[in-house]
Amino acid sequence: MILSKMATVWGILSAGKISHDFVTALRSLENHEVKVVAAKNLDNAKKFAALHKIPVILDNYEDIITQGVDVVYCGSLNTQHYELVKLLLENKIPVLCEKPLTMYAKHTQALVKIARENKVFLMEAIWSRFLPVYDELRKNLPSIGEIQQVNVTFGSKEIKKCERVTKPELGGSSILDIGVYCVNFAQLIFQDEVPVQIQAVGDISSDGVDFQTAMILKYRSGKFASLTTSLTADLPCEAIVHGVNGSIKLANPFWCPESLDVNGRKIHLPFPETLLPCNYVNSSGLRYEAMHVRECLQKGLTESPVLPLDATLKIAEIMEICLKKVGAKQWQ
Repeated sequence: MILSKMATVWGILSAGKISHDFVTALRSLENHEVKVVAAKNLDNAKKFAALHKIPVILDNYEDIITQGVDVVYCGSLNTQHYELVKLLLENKIPVLCEKPLTMYAKHTQALVKIARENKVFLMEAIWSRFLPVYDELRKNLPSIGEIQQVNVTFGSKEIKKCERVTKPELGGSSILDIGVYCVNFAQLIFQDEVPVQIQAVGDISSDGVDFQTAMILKYRSGKFASLTTSLTADLPCEAIVHGVNGSIKLANPFWCPESLDVNGRKIHLPFPETLLPCNYVNSSGLRYEAMHVRECLQKGLTESPVLPLDATLKIAEIMEICLKKVGAKQWQ
């Protein structure tokens, strides 16, 4: 197949911090062009557009369907994902949506159904799966033999300062915001298998938000993953895969690392520089999921082979089971 050299034209929903980082990463790539940014606050949209040299500015999200873009990146609040992505898919516009794809498993199921019925590309932006270190992780898994268990921690007191993570009306949840990376890691290692048993306990805020959780996923083989999240404690933020012949460790930040340790052998894969400073650690790595989306679109794919929609569904279902078990208010 001869792939087109024409630029992939992006529309951006939301002028927030993660959208800034995503567009900053896009601007370091050839064959990617940002045509339009849409935001609820027009002043924010204007500043964003000026900074990133985006020609079209919209003060509402819905009008983006008229802009003739190849794909839309949705970086809006978690609570807004479902309705916005639904609108895009119904208008047969390909979508890359920030994690979590939706707040509820039933909404994720609905979006997957619409995407498949309309034969339109949809992918959740779990960027970890597309990073060079994660490619290296997959290549090296056979060297440690049969997997015995996976241990992942993700926690920081700094995260609690972000209202979006702690307020229920904004979609606050440690599981949905940071636990998604832990669940994704476990599912990646166990090849997106459905766990046969899920246990979870948590520390719930007065608003009903899961501030700390401990999750255990047991798989058919009898092996398991132990996953811990916290918005109130600084955890190691590491991911370790233990096999019968050794281990692989992704150090902090495991969700976007520059290196991995395979039985004591360190493999270093640094991130590229960006034109502008980013808000979050190693955000230049967002380029890799964007590159993957372009490749999928050029090949006419409607799902990613690296993060297929069935994998997204399983991650959503696992997180919802855990949210219910820990007693998070919105899932009772």
